[in-house]
Amino acid sequence: MSSTTVSGFQDLAAPAAAAYPILLDPAQIKDAIPGCDEFCETAPERYTVRLSLNVIAFTATVSGEVTITDQVEPVSYRVLVTGTGSLGTLNIEAQMHLTDMPTGSRLTYDIDIEALGQLGMMAAPVLNPAAKIILGQFMERVAAQVAAAN
Repeated sequence: MSSTTVSGFQDLAAPAAAAYPILLDPAQIKDAIPGCDEFCETAPERYTVRLSLNVIAFTATVSGEVTITDQVEPVSYRVLVTGTGSLGTLNIEAQMHLTDMPTGSRLTYDIDIEALGQLGMMAAPVLNPAAKIILGQFMERVAAQVAAAN
């Protein structure tokens, strides 16, 4: 097993009240997640997801569930992800928080990632950079979606 935490922020070109619904829109989420082949709602705030990833030293296909909880519109929400794939199992818990800024808003995130199986055998020196690359791509796409909508 290997685990890592990734924290950071992304500035968005819209106030929190305008950005919040975009961040939780299933079509926008699917388009923002790198390698996302499927993101389908199965129940309110529950989704199935299928990803094909090729990052740093590994290629993986992952299928799983995403649950969005603890929503406080337009301030925060929590995302829980469980996924199983060709290289093992991932458990992700992400706390997302929006704060209004003078020129838009700031999305702050704290993400805990636990990897089991072959993914878990990759130490934090591989898992952490891979997570940062994927998250960086996701955040850039989210920022572009918010800018395009406003």
